[in-house]
This record gives sequence, structure tokens and C-alpha cells, in this order.
Amino acid sequence: MFKEKKLILLLLALVTAIVITGCSGDTSIVELTKDVDGPSQVIVGEESDEFTVTGKTGSTYYWEVKELSGENLGYFTNQTGSKTRFVASTEALEKDTIEIRALISNEPQEWIEIEVLGSKHENKFYKGGFHSIVATKDSSLTSNYKGYLAGGYIKDVGDLEPSPYIVKADNRGLMIHEKEYEGDGRFYDIEDIVLTGVGDRYYVIGYRRLNRDYFEPYIAKLNKKFEKVEQYTYPKPIYGDSFLKGAIGIEENVSMGITHIVAAGSYQIESGAVVPYLAKVNVETNEMETKIIPGIDGSYSSLSAIAETSQGYLAVGESDYAGTNRAFIISLDSELTQTGIVDIEDSQRLHQIKKVGDNRFVVVGEDGYVGIVDSKGSILTKLNIDSNLSFRDILVDNGDIILVGQDRSSQEGVVYKVDESTNNATLLGSYGNYLHAITKSTDGYYLLAGTSIDFYNYVVKIDPDTGQLVDRQ
Repeated sequence: MFKEKKLILLLLALVTAIVITGCSGDTSIVELTKDVDGPSQVIVGEESDEFTVTGKTGSTYYWEVKELSGENLGYFTNQTGSKTRFVASTEALEKDTIEIRALISNEPQEWIEIEVLGSKHENKFYKGGFHSIVATKDSSLTSNYKGYLAGGYIKDVGDLEPSPYIVKADNRGLMIHEKEYEGDGRFYDIEDIVLTGVGDRYYVIGYRRLNRDYFEPYIAKLNKKFEKVEQYTYPKPIYGDSFLKGAIGIEENVSMGITHIVAAGSYQIESGAVVPYLAKVNVETNEMETKIIPGIDGSYSSLSAIAETSQGYLAVGESDYAGTNRAFIISLDSELTQTGIVDIEDSQRLHQIKKVGDNRFVVVGEDGYVGIVDSKGSILTKLNIDSNLSFRDILVDNGDIILVGQDRSSQEGVVYKVDESTNNATLLGSYGNYLHAITKSTDGYYLLAGTSIDFYNYVVKIDPDTGQLVDRQ
């Protein structure tokens, strides 16, 4: 979205957006000034969401856009009303941002900067990247919207470490909330949990800087304003960099919906070795149980993702056994106790696992590796598409397996479709520098999140059949 922004402007925008949208419901309308509410973004060639100016009883109103001589940046649909919409021109799109203001009884108000978005659904936010994206549908007395949440990090020029960042947008890609969190770290995964009578709660999974030496893994529960309600961390001392990178929501009782969050990562023990680490949070009681798994060969072993099976769980990751990287799959019972391990010789590292059918799971990772395994992690079929490919996330959609990641040879983000029945892989498209996450939107398209070519947080929406960008709608 934003080509460049200074941090102080970002922080001011966050305070405004969170406070106002929390009061008025989940829409793109925020308090722009003390007298004007409206969207901070407009779509070229489309009527914007509504701008409203409030003056004293009997006031007159007039709206204007700041234009240089000869410029035509667009027009207001009701230039003399208290409520109006703005239609931006292609000339305004070329400028990226425009300035508008209201006059109350001929008294000019302050200029307001508005971002102009293109008609195709492609958004850039700040310097940084996204690791996760989920489609979300909120419905309450004050809001009824469909859109997405994306989580990752911001790393501005001069920053030594990234800061966690999350954004909420509607299906057009217009921003509703955003927030950057203090402290170094990243969000690696998001779970959108609907709690009856309470509304949505968002669980973010990641890590943060504990002190000058170490990163600490954590799970945080956020309310709809992105305020932290609870934060869960490992209860024992941290001896070195430790992380959480993947999580799932568990329905232990179907009628109750998701009751637990289970997350996977790594933890450095006192000896200096890095071992797999698991955390399980009860959504209702806020209790957390944790487990480390020290029995895997090598001085470094880490988990990156986890999936639920009929017997417990499967988790995927990597280790440095005998001085070389190897990928592995471990099976766990319902108490998170390891019951087995399968080495994967055709990939150095596995990044993701998703259920694809009864007793079948798809795993992906480095070296273009795609494998179908059973609930014990045993390989049923496998495919190495291209050694230059790194796959990060999976969407299983009506029998199709959709993968996102990066082609390291071209430094481009890629989307592949794999036909499980034939083991054929088709490139759907290339977007950005790296695609880390994929989900299906509530209107049937694919949402892709990652890092743009110029290293901004990046979200695109594409057609599942053609792989082409879709219009904002």
C-alpha cells in the first residue's frame, strides 16, 4: 500500500485506526481529523467509501482536492454536502497519494493525505514481509465484513531487528486495522478464533527479543482491536534463540469449535543443543502446556509446522545430523509425546504440512519437495519439482494442492498447482520476491502473502484458474 512512511506517521495512524474502528465497527472508515471521518485509501476509478465532515448546526460545506495547474486528480460526488465520496483519476494513481480537505462555512480545514490504490488487488504496506495470512469473516451487532488478516514483521531502514506487525483488511484490500508491536521479533502464524458471545480472538505465534542475546518463543491472544489479552511464554529459562513458527487450531469438541492452539518450533537447552519445542494453549482456560523433544540426532533440530491426525499429530522440520541438513517428520500422540520419526532424504528442510484427505497429508520444503504421507509420516508418493524451489505453504482446495514459495534462481515468489492423481505440477504465476503464505478468500479467490520485489509486506489476490490478479471488489 504505502510506498514510504516515516515511523511517527505510522504510529499516529495506528492509534487513530484502532480507537475509531473499535468504536464504529470493522470498516475502512476512520477519524481522519477532528472534523472529518472517512477512508484513508481509495481505489482508482471507483467511488470511495463515504467521507463525512461535521460542523456546527447551519454550517455550509465544500470539498476540494489539492491540484497543481493542469492536474485532474478526480472529483467528489457531492462537493457541497456534509457526506461525499471521491473518485480518483489515473493521474492520481500515478502520484500514489493525494490531499483533500473540507471547508466548513468557507473556513478551510487541514489537508488530509489519502492513498490511491490500483484496480488490481495487489497491496504493499511497509518495509518488511508477511509470514502468514488467514481469511476471516466477522459478524456482530457492529460489524459484518469479509477480508483477511496478515501477520509478519516490519524492518525499516536502519533497524537492526524487525518488529512484529499485523494488518486486517476487507476483501477489496482496504485497511481496517493495523498494528506494529514494540520489541524485536516476528509473527509467524495466525489463528482466527470465534468465541461465542465474545467475538473474534486472534492468536499470533512467533518470537521476540528476550534480552540482547536471545529470542523467546510466545503465543499471544489479541482482541479485535489487536490489543494483547494474554501472552504465553515458555515457563523455563531460555538458554539461546528459541522460536515458534507454525500452529493449528484443534477442535476437541466439534460443537464447541476450536478449543486449543498447538504450536511447533525450537528451544535451546542448557547444553547448547537446539531441540524441537511444542506448546498447547487451552482457548477457554488460557492454560498452556509445553514439551521439548530432545531425542533427535544432531546438535540442531527444529520444527516448522504441525498437523492433527487421528492418533495425535505430525510435525515437520530439519536437523543437522552428521554435519548436514536433513528433513524429518515426527509423529506424536495426543499428549505431544514422540512416537516415531521418518527421515526425508530428498529435501534439506520441510516447512509445512497440511491434511489432504483421509489418512493422507502433504508435506513441502526445500529442493522443490512435495510428499504425500500417511498419519505415521510414511511416504506414499513424492515429487521434486525443481531443486531451485523452496515451498513455504500449502492450500488444499477441492482436491488440488496449491503451493507457494520462491524460485531461488529468479528470486521470485511462485504459485504452483499439483495434481495429486498424476503428480503433475503447473506454475500458476510469479509474484513478489517471496511468497510465504496462502489462503482461500471468502469470495473464492487465492490470497497470497509474503515479500514484494522491493521488500515490502505484500498481499495479492489471484484467480484460482488463471493465476492472474483479480480486480478489487
